[in-house]
Amino acid sequence: MIASWNGLALSAFSEAARALGSAQYLDLARRSAEFLSTALLEGAGARHCWFEGKATPFGFLEDQVGLAAGFLEYYQTTFEERYFQLAADLCEQALLRFRREGAGFYDTADNHEPLLTRPSNVQDQALPSGNALACTVLLKLYALTNNGIYLDPVEETLPGVLSMAARYPTAFGQWLAAADLYLYGATSVALVGHEVDRDEGRDEMLKVLREEYWPNLIVAFRDNDANSMVPGLNEKHSLEGRSSAYVCAGTVCYPPVVEAVALRGQLIRLSRSGGPADNTRELAIS
Repeated sequence: MIASWNGLALSAFSEAARALGSAQYLDLARRSAEFLSTALLEGAGARHCWFEGKATPFGFLEDQVGLAAGFLEYYQTTFEERYFQLAADLCEQALLRFRREGAGFYDTADNHEPLLTRPSNVQDQALPSGNALACTVLLKLYALTNNGIYLDPVEETLPGVLSMAARYPTAFGQWLAAADLYLYGATSVALVGHEVDRDEGRDEMLKVLREEYWPNLIVAFRDNDANSMVPGLNEKHSLEGRSSAYVCAGTVCYPPVVEAVALRGQLIRLSRSGGPADNTRELAIS
């Protein structure tokens, strides 16, 4: 069982469970997340694979960020904050042990077994390259936390790759997805309410968020009666005792709303405008 492949599978089942309302996919995602978080993690680092009860050491970059991607999607499906923290820990470990001087990431950690040369692959093949997936996950964490440590390595890395992506787009699909997320920005929605919603507002808002496709949508949730591990969520509170949604795009945040129809209206305005109105990001392709 290879960590990176299973991380991508966890992402897929988590997204499918949300989009289709599938209890079967949700159960698959749950069992996968529980197994991966115990069998294929060593501290804040990923192992490479598991076989017959044993896990190998020395996970590669793709294992590190593949698991992070899966845990982050699973968090957005269940809002179990343990998995948000696991994703953040894995990415911070990637920044600590895999980051390359100047830009990008190595495929092996600085404590990996010695090799003749330390590789750094950027081309997406049948699976995304570790570098491209790292940039994508870091951008999603930045959208959730507004922490610049996740954004800086992306801004260093993307320009040097996009000239190749422009010439050979089918070999750089994940890079193009990362560039789209960077240029147009994520739409982040923070829901604040109750696990067992007293006014059903949370479930109605989740229907709005999950029954249609909203590009680059990132969703977080906080129980109004508890503290959150997600930075920034504790500053948001439910209004009038009702579930409330805070929509932010770029550096602009809409006023919080308590009605699902109002939430839909904000998302429609964003989708029609093509992204955050204040977004002035550019990429100088090198």
